[in-house]
Amino acid sequence: MVSRLLFILALLHAKTDAVLEIARPRQPQPKAIRIAPPDRPTTDSRGGAVAAWHAERKNAITKKLGAEVIAKLEAPTPGRTLGCLVAADALLIGLATYTPHLDGLWWLGFASTLGAYCSLAQFALLHDVVHGGADDLSQPIGERRERREQILKCGSQPSVFGYWLYLALGHLNHHAATGDYSAKELFASDQLAFEDGDLFFASHRQESTNGAADDGGGIIGDMTISISRFAYRYLWRFDQDDDIGLSRNALAYAWSMAFERFALCCNDKYVALSGSNAFFFPNKPQAFHDLCADYARFSALCQLAVFALSGFDGRSLLFLLVAETIWQVPPLPTAALFVSNHGVDDEGYGVGGAAPDRPTHSVYGGPWFDVLCVAANYHCEHHDFPKVPLWNLPELKRRAGAEFYPASPPWYDVLR
Repeated sequence: MVSRLLFILALLHAKTDAVLEIARPRQPQPKAIRIAPPDRPTTDSRGGAVAAWHAERKNAITKKLGAEVIAKLEAPTPGRTLGCLVAADALLIGLATYTPHLDGLWWLGFASTLGAYCSLAQFALLHDVVHGGADDLSQPIGERRERREQILKCGSQPSVFGYWLYLALGHLNHHAATGDYSAKELFASDQLAFEDGDLFFASHRQESTNGAADDGGGIIGDMTISISRFAYRYLWRFDQDDDIGLSRNALAYAWSMAFERFALCCNDKYVALSGSNAFFFPNKPQAFHDLCADYARFSALCQLAVFALSGFDGRSLLFLLVAETIWQVPPLPTAALFVSNHGVDDEGYGVGGAAPDRPTHSVYGGPWFDVLCVAANYHCEHHDFPKVPLWNLPELKRRAGAEFYPASPPWYDVLR
């Protein structure tokens, strides 16, 4: 156990070159993803129509609660955030390396429960880090940014693919450009960071303005190489609302999530060896490929360390793969997090409670559900106030009231 803790501390102090950057498009881009539009689809300097909708809400809520209350809610919680992150990573290392001592499929049971929860916590806590939730306000801004980058790279371990690429080079832009890009545009992008990283991370059930023509992808041209887009395009059924149709959709979603995660793991090893991620992103600058290769090699070394600590038992890596995937898959309640984020088309297909005047959604289920989701279910609240740490999002909702955050459908209806 001591050696494992030393391993974690070494990771947290390792040097990293990750870049957290908001990429500003060089010219205005047409709105492509058919996210349910706000009442007044206007744009401003902060981003597109959805970003403007959230900016208006932020001003209104701040006016209602007062700037001092908002400042208190937005205060970073570095001790709590980093303490929980280290605990989650330590548990993942301990559980993964303990797999040789588990008989039969007990390792799978632990991976699907405690392991999955730790992986979700890793994601949610790193997400808070990216938004400054673990900042030391006594440091200059430049040092805070470097500290975030170091924590993100090292705190993403252990994992088999992890959340680094999405959080380092995609998520911050999502707040400014929600719904402004198609998958085809993102695959063809020549910017360092993704214009809307959530389009890749949570693209299931999201339709585009031009249908299949918006999918695109990589060096294969107009052919769809996004596994999640393929599943949505060819396996999803909207014309069946019975148990058979729902089961078919759940299987399509689960298969695409699992297969996509496995494919990403394999591609990550190719990136580590070749130094390039050009198969999917041929137009990205060399700096992007260098960052991807640097992280892929670092992650591979950490995976090798876990593999060695387990006595070179392959189930240790399978444990991490299952833990990283299963919390995103129905029928687990946490899967509702990524099908309730944004309205996806004019009829709100696939999103519980989608409405034309609410482009961003949360899903509520009581205190137990908040704990299970590590408060990542407060999605609309997060878009309104990105700097509020996850611990304070329920309090933000309570103070703002149903005027801003009305009740949502239960998670099981969202998954339908």
